[in-house]
Amino acid sequence: MKMDQHGTPRGAKTLVAVLILAASAATHAQTAPNPIGALFQGVGGFLSSIVSPKSQKFNELVQAKKYDEAAQYYVDNSQDLESQKARIQDSLNALVKGLNEERVPALKQHADALAVLAGQDVEATPEGWGKVKTSLSEAEARIQSYGTVALLKEAAYRAPEFDELKANYGRVVTLYESKAETAFTAYGLKQERSFFDVYPGTPRAVPIVNKHFESSKEEIQRFTTPELDRYRRHYGSALSEESAQRIGGIYYEKLLEERHPGVVPSFFEKGRVVQEVRRSGFKLAQPPKFRVAYVQLQPDEMPAGRKLLQISGSSSQWKTSKASAITDAVGGADADYVVVVQQAEVVVNRKIVEKREQGSKYQVSERVLPNPEYSNAQSKLQEAQANYNAQRMEAATSPAANAWVAIARGIAQAAAVSAVDTARKNLSNTSPTIKEPVYQDYSFTVSRVETTRESKFNVWIVDRAQNRVARHQMVHSDQKTFNVAFGIREQDPAKYVYGARFDEEKAIDAHEMSELSTPMQQIGEQVTKAAPAFEPFHPASISYASDSQYAARPSPAAAPSGFQMVAMGRPAAEMPSARSVDSRNDSVVVVRNPRGGLGTGFFVAGDLVMTNYHVIEGSKMAELKMFDGSTVTGRVIKEDIGLDLALVKITNPIGRPVQFANSLQPAGTTVEAIGHPQGLEFTLTRGVISAVRRMKNPLVPGSAEMLVIQTDAAISPGNSGGPLFSGNQVVGVNSRKLVRAGVEGIGFAVHFIEVQRFLYEQ
Repeated sequence: MKMDQHGTPRGAKTLVAVLILAASAATHAQTAPNPIGALFQGVGGFLSSIVSPKSQKFNELVQAKKYDEAAQYYVDNSQDLESQKARIQDSLNALVKGLNEERVPALKQHADALAVLAGQDVEATPEGWGKVKTSLSEAEARIQSYGTVALLKEAAYRAPEFDELKANYGRVVTLYESKAETAFTAYGLKQERSFFDVYPGTPRAVPIVNKHFESSKEEIQRFTTPELDRYRRHYGSALSEESAQRIGGIYYEKLLEERHPGVVPSFFEKGRVVQEVRRSGFKLAQPPKFRVAYVQLQPDEMPAGRKLLQISGSSSQWKTSKASAITDAVGGADADYVVVVQQAEVVVNRKIVEKREQGSKYQVSERVLPNPEYSNAQSKLQEAQANYNAQRMEAATSPAANAWVAIARGIAQAAAVSAVDTARKNLSNTSPTIKEPVYQDYSFTVSRVETTRESKFNVWIVDRAQNRVARHQMVHSDQKTFNVAFGIREQDPAKYVYGARFDEEKAIDAHEMSELSTPMQQIGEQVTKAAPAFEPFHPASISYASDSQYAARPSPAAAPSGFQMVAMGRPAAEMPSARSVDSRNDSVVVVRNPRGGLGTGFFVAGDLVMTNYHVIEGSKMAELKMFDGSTVTGRVIKEDIGLDLALVKITNPIGRPVQFANSLQPAGTTVEAIGHPQGLEFTLTRGVISAVRRMKNPLVPGSAEMLVIQTDAAISPGNSGGPLFSGNQVVGVNSRKLVRAGVEGIGFAVHFIEVQRFLYEQ
């Protein structure tokens, strides 16, 4: 036997196909009176079942009267069935007839009902409209239901009753829409339901409502506020912008009179009514006698000492410090009030609220291993070859008893040849070896970073009619949280998954640098709520307050209970009289973490101890030992991972609070650290302030820059969280030192300004 290039006998595949066909034909021939004719008949029937199985399936569905299923099957297989239309035409006709017989009676019923409505006069009452709407709704549902059968959409198969129903439906809708304007007028404006909810069809609301509005203004002017609100809900969306604002103005005047009967409302009372009107859904541009011009100035537009607004004699020319007329800029010549807004300061605060380590793995190398699939492919090829050889041996040593045995052997031998060919191809496509990556475990840092942006504004409200001004300071803030991953290795197979899950630090930077916009309407709402008192306006000037007046400062009311802070500019208390033992030790404590570790802390209030976050990290409790040897247990109530600060609260106020510095200390100032280096309790070391600088916490990726004091005072493990004194005043909280070969005397303390901000931050 001649072989092809793969060792397969030539013509084997053709032989298999012929033998299969012959076997199928022979099956039909065995019981037929004319074996030869039956053989060809069997071949024809076999070919027919192969060529058109879908037409056979379609015919079976129609014969079983499964009309909906047959219709869907026809649509799903339309391309194949269209090519065999002659074979299925009888079934297709039967299907269409069956589908229409199920639907035509209902179509006829609704078509006749609508024909009656189309020939009558339009109903004049809401009750009559309701009956017509019901008839139209039922007819529309029947039209849509008929259209869901895709086959019936074709003109050749569509029932005439369907076209009749659609035509009558259109006649009724057209009739009622042509009378809608007259019906709207007769219906009235004070009904509980909208005209367009009860009237048949879908008349065009916009032209009807706006035309009627022009002729009904006097009636609408007499509406009560509930009636106006109902009118807005029913027809407000159809009103033109001008008409909608006129309705809003009427509602504003009515509501203002209801809220403040018999008196002249103030600016803020009017403002609150304006807000109520807008919250109710009315459109309101410039309320009567409450025309407000807003002016927003840039921070650098008005340096300290300049005049904000100037007035010359009886002139109504209001000017900015740059001599550009507000009237020219915003049409303020007709304004009753001028609201001037200026951004005084923007404060951005970044805080690490959580830090954790996440385990992962990265690829360090590859190793080459035997491929088990290759051995499996070899075995399958050997089995296929053995089977093929067995088939050939049987054919050579045992002649076939009859034609059917020969056919069966031919089929088996062809299958064996195909199996050998498949196994050989599979083996050639399988590599003898595979490469397996070698991974190593590691962890990266995930920080939850909370950014807060706070914008402070100065606001002036100028009452031009009464020549007076009100002043207000307001704050607008927003907050956003980021989850930032640091230290993900390039060889980590999940790096792209992590990239989608976590934020990048540059996203935080971009957010912090982006503009914090405050809508003028929101400013107006805050000012109206605060309602600052008006003062007489003096023509000389309204002085602009310098930024220092609005700088972020702790409020005594916001301070923790029992806490006292020395404010900037306040004279410091004098040093206590000398004692044989340094009296400052009375304010210092030993802090022990129940999970292990020791650090230092100091009292900032009678019941509050300041320390480093890393000293109490992982625990919500801490043991505190006083200078006199007594111990108490405290509860961690506040943390800042980025600043490395924490507050511990005890039950009774037994501590002696420290006093913070009241001015910045220059480089060269002598400082002293009190702490417990290596467990040597209440040790004092001395040095100087080497520098004051801004830097990030190197141990907390993603942290914001903070103010730190660099010092050469000896700081060792155990000093963490302790006070850095300048005389009797605390200038910082000892936090860490730089440990590196060839480096000495570089320690860092959190600056007292950062400490105070942490203490008073809510």
